[in-house]
Amino acid sequence: MSNEESNKGSFREKLKKLFSKKNIFIIFLIAVLGFQYLQSSSNSSNLSFLQSRDSSLIEEIGELKETYLKVGEDMNEIRRYLMLPLKEYQKIELSTDDEEDKNKDQVQLALFKYVGSVVNSESIREKISTNKAFIDNLLISKDFSEFLIKEELAFSPTVQDDENFIVKIASKSGDPIVTYSLDNQTGDLIFQTVIQKESVEEKDFSKFKQNLMKFLTDKKSLLIAGVENVKKLKESIAKAIESKSVQNILTKKALVLSADPDQSELEIIYSVLNKSNDIVGEIILETSEQKIALVDKNEESAKVFVTNSSDLTASLPSFLEKLEYRSILEQNAEISIASFKKTLEDKGFKALLAEGALVFKGPLEENNRILYTLHDQKDAIVSTFAIEKATGIVTVTDNSGNKDQNLLFFEQDVKKKP
Repeated sequence: MSNEESNKGSFREKLKKLFSKKNIFIIFLIAVLGFQYLQSSSNSSNLSFLQSRDSSLIEEIGELKETYLKVGEDMNEIRRYLMLPLKEYQKIELSTDDEEDKNKDQVQLALFKYVGSVVNSESIREKISTNKAFIDNLLISKDFSEFLIKEELAFSPTVQDDENFIVKIASKSGDPIVTYSLDNQTGDLIFQTVIQKESVEEKDFSKFKQNLMKFLTDKKSLLIAGVENVKKLKESIAKAIESKSVQNILTKKALVLSADPDQSELEIIYSVLNKSNDIVGEIILETSEQKIALVDKNEESAKVFVTNSSDLTASLPSFLEKLEYRSILEQNAEISIASFKKTLEDKGFKALLAEGALVFKGPLEENNRILYTLHDQKDAIVSTFAIEKATGIVTVTDNSGNKDQNLLFFEQDVKKKP
């Protein structure tokens, strides 16, 4: 074989080795890496450009930023395969607040605020005037009075104070089934029954009156029945509260449950208070649903619903038994005491004590405190820990007796070498 043929064979072998599958794959990865680097650089440049633009482009910038970060993740995967150092791709935070654009002219701002207040006050006055006229016209309307007589309904005496002007329409039994309340602060006219509550948006009195007459014609029987059922449910609640079993639980746990409820929207609320006057539970009569909810304020999502007096009588005692009767301070105190005791039994903490040849002794109970002492290997007291029973605060006093501090704020003294 000639030298020329030998050289050609050697060249072909080298060429084969150069274009092996492994090398081709690595070259491909390097090419992808380079392409993605260029793409990332382009995205970064576009991002910087967009970020300097108006805030209306925030959404587009966010999408571009997400793409930029994903490309960075892909590039790091390739770098990891090639055993190259990974690169951190900076997360760019965008701010939508431009301090320079904020108006800092205090006089101008104050003037805007004042004139805005005048405009708003005038708007409220007009609203009050319009809605008050609706009520006044309704009270003197001849055809509406005739309609009420026909339907065996009547106006209840109006009520007026600094906050509201209230007009009610009652059934022949005297129970209100419709209430109109004009808010003197906002000008809103609120329409409320046992099943709904909404603002009156009508601007024309004739239409307002016609809609009310139609509503009463269609819903009168339902409203009267609803009011009667709410009365019965309220009586059931009052009777259940006065029962011997409930009163015994209230006394035992120092809880207060008033039979005089608060009205809120479409709810009649009886609050259960602990001795610190914290609301720990509620009995809520939902008038729109005609049912009673028992609510533990520590777990409001777990409501218990009852729909009749027998269910309430059966459920109320167990509900009250589960309520957290302790004050927040008492709860924190018990947690603190339990945590201290648990730590003394912790294996890791015991190992730390053994390492320092230290021993805890106690507890020693006093009227208001629980005491523990920390001793060294000679049984000398290193520190005294006092846990306040009322609050759970743990204080530490060193062996000199003149350094008393809250354990949670303990800081070790480090003496500097001379």
